[in-house]
Amino acid sequence: MRSFRKFSCKPLIVLCAAVFTIFAAGWVATASGALPAWIRNIESRTALEAAFFRLMALPGGEVAFRRPPSETRPALGELLKKQPGDAELYSLRALEDEQQLDFTAAEADWNSFAEKSTDKSAAQLSLADFYHRRLQPPDEIKALSAAAAAPSDASEKLTPASEQRSWRAFERIFGVIHAQGLPAEVSVAQYRSWLARYSQESSLYPRFLEYLISVKDFPAATQLIAQYHEKFPTDDVLPIKARALVEYRQGSLQQGLAVYEKGFQPLWAPELIKSYFNLLTQTHSLRKFLDEAKAAQQANPGDLNAAARIRGSTHLLLLPAARQTRRRAGNHCQISFAQGHVRIRLERPGTLCLRTAA
Repeated sequence: MRSFRKFSCKPLIVLCAAVFTIFAAGWVATASGALPAWIRNIESRTALEAAFFRLMALPGGEVAFRRPPSETRPALGELLKKQPGDAELYSLRALEDEQQLDFTAAEADWNSFAEKSTDKSAAQLSLADFYHRRLQPPDEIKALSAAAAAPSDASEKLTPASEQRSWRAFERIFGVIHAQGLPAEVSVAQYRSWLARYSQESSLYPRFLEYLISVKDFPAATQLIAQYHEKFPTDDVLPIKARALVEYRQGSLQQGLAVYEKGFQPLWAPELIKSYFNLLTQTHSLRKFLDEAKAAQQANPGDLNAAARIRGSTHLLLLPAARQTRRRAGNHCQISFAQGHVRIRLERPGTLCLRTAA
């Protein structure tokens, strides 16, 4: 006779119950997470809650279920008839319009929200978000420009310029411009608006200047340099570097060097001297520059201008060879420059002093 093992259904029932519990918990978490925060935080027992939720009787009691947009839009419309000045109701209905793919109505509601909101900048940013979702770059930039032009909030009084809402709106505008490859005229117009809003921020001028040079609008670049010099008269570094760069990018090497030559001072800022000698190095004019400086010093031994030129050019000409020697000699090597010469001293047994003329 066949014998059958006794089989109990109890473990199977327990397993099914556990699976069902996990599934139900996951469904509840998913449903909760699918609701936006502005819906989850609606005040209970209000007309707004009734517009978004309806109560359904279940064996365990009444449960609030989310209404579809086809129901919430008319309900919000009724609320707007009673409260036509409530800007938030327009934004809520605009979101429902988008859910129902009625983008014409959504655009109208977003514009109404921007018009009636007390926080104009934030409302324009919400409108820009809508246009971003709709892939409408010109309209998005228009809304962002309105947000950037809005007065600063009182809470931003001590906030650095680069962290203010208006500044971030301009940054976002250029992100759209670059992503969409919009014409140069759009960038120039936005840069000018940015400078008009933050004329005291010196970091904006080099950024705009670099762009003007990249699109070869040299007259506008020259005008911007003059504007910067008028706004920051104590800064001699940027105007000289910028004028030389404009001349150089126009193809006039000699004119670019002439800008540095005309204004050269022995006590120039290290940054300015470095940019001058870098340009000489890039254009292979450093040796000629050194010869001219030596001739000037021979004619007038007390010429500090010539001495400064000799020192700077000698450093650039001989430093590569000196560094190569130092790599070979190790860390005991010292490099010094004096009177147009470079000296390399090895501080170890068999000390060697190498003196090389420029």
